[in-house]
Parts: sequence; C-alpha cells; structure tokens
Amino acid sequence: MMWWDLISATDCVVGAVTCNIFMFVFWCQARKKHKAKSVVEEYDEAASTYDTKWYKYTSATVKATLQLAMPFLESKNSQSCDALDIGCGTGAFTLALRDVFPMWNFSCADPSPAMLKQASKRFTSNNIQVKVVRCSGEDLPFEDNSFDVVSTLSSFHFWMDHERGTMELHRILKPGGILIVTDWCHNYLACKLCATYLRLAGYPRQDWQIMSVTDLQNVLNIGNFDTQLAKAYPLKDLRLFPAGPRWGMMTFVIQKQL
Repeated sequence: MMWWDLISATDCVVGAVTCNIFMFVFWCQARKKHKAKSVVEEYDEAASTYDTKWYKYTSATVKATLQLAMPFLESKNSQSCDALDIGCGTGAFTLALRDVFPMWNFSCADPSPAMLKQASKRFTSNNIQVKVVRCSGEDLPFEDNSFDVVSTLSSFHFWMDHERGTMELHRILKPGGILIVTDWCHNYLACKLCATYLRLAGYPRQDWQIMSVTDLQNVLNIGNFDTQLAKAYPLKDLRLFPAGPRWGMMTFVIQKQL
C-alpha cells in the first residue's frame, strides 16, 4: 500500500479548501500592504539596497541602451552637451554616459528623495558634478529647449500621465536633440505575467501599466518627434524566474526635428 492510498477524498477536499483559504488570506494581506504604498514610497524603501539587489538588471539595461543609442549620440561626441536623465534612480545611466562623454554637463531627476540621495553619493565617490533635482516626469522644472540629450530608463511606465510627460520631454529638448526611452515591454510573456501578478497583488497602477511597442510608439508620436529607432529585445540571462521566460525590454531613440 502506498501513502496516497491512505488519503481519502474528504482529506483531499479539506486540504484543497485549507490551501485556498491560506492563499486568499495571503492575497488579501498583499493587496492591503501594497495598496498603502505609492511608487515613490516603494523606491524610498528600496534605495539603500537597490544597487546590490538589482545590479544585474541595471547593468544589462544600461549596456543594451548604450549600444542601441550610441550611433545616434556619436555626432555629439565632440560637443559640450547638456544631458538629463529622468527617473535616474541611483544614477547608473548617467555614470555610464559620463564614461563615454566626459565633456558633457549632466543633470538627473527622480521623484524619490532616497534614490536621489544614493545617486548623489555615487556621483561624489566618482568625483563628478551632476545637478540633482527631485521632480516627476510630468512636471519638469527646466526651461524650454534646455537639453541636447534626454533619457529615461525603466521609468516611463511609472509616470501618472504619459501624454503630459511626453509633452514635457518635447518642451525641454532642444531642436535636433535626442530622446532615449528604454522600458519594460508588454510584448514579452515575462512582462505580461509580471503585470498580472502586480495587479492582483494590489500594487499601484503605475507598477503594472506596462506598455507594448505600439503603445509607446503612439504616446511618443507627437509634434516634430521623429523616431530613429524602435526595438524590442529580451535581456540575456535575465528571467522572471529560474528557467522561465526572459525579461523583455524596448528602446526608442527619437530626434526632435529642427
């Protein structure tokens, strides 16, 4: 006699009901916990360990974005350009850009004070001067036509109002300037699954409103913005879970026409 022969149908039903009760309680607690936090609060809490926990993801996205955007940035290599990174987090992309374009003037913006604090520490330890500003992407405290290069990595889907944010990007970018947008891509299964989980777990809408390539193209298609590159791609060796689907990203490079 095997051990499963000792389990009655009643035991199975009781076990299944108990399991579902525990799962329901866990789900309710998760929703309650995450509904109580804003995206800024989430990142404030994560800031102190962010670079350690998310190093592999951050390094992969920065590397991929630089490789894709570099052909469009090379024309500015000999110039002293003004560059702004929005949703800068701990400053990883600004540091990477500075390694390639040391003559540029850099500014960073993020709504999370704790993330900006970590970014400032990194800039100080690397002995570079960066103007750090706390603000959202929809409310940028900069003059019209201020920047030659504007970037935002893994941030755009968090913005509350994408249309308003795009208008702000258009406003602060100089004619002939380059906009780089890299974000999660809903065309990939890993991102679809992640969005479903975050929604069911009660995370803020900004966490799970992941866009597809077409969605982002439609939002960025304003005025004299001319899309130079729109590419979706999976991140090598970065999966939603072990042996699961690879995480999907997309990068847009856009030029503001003269």
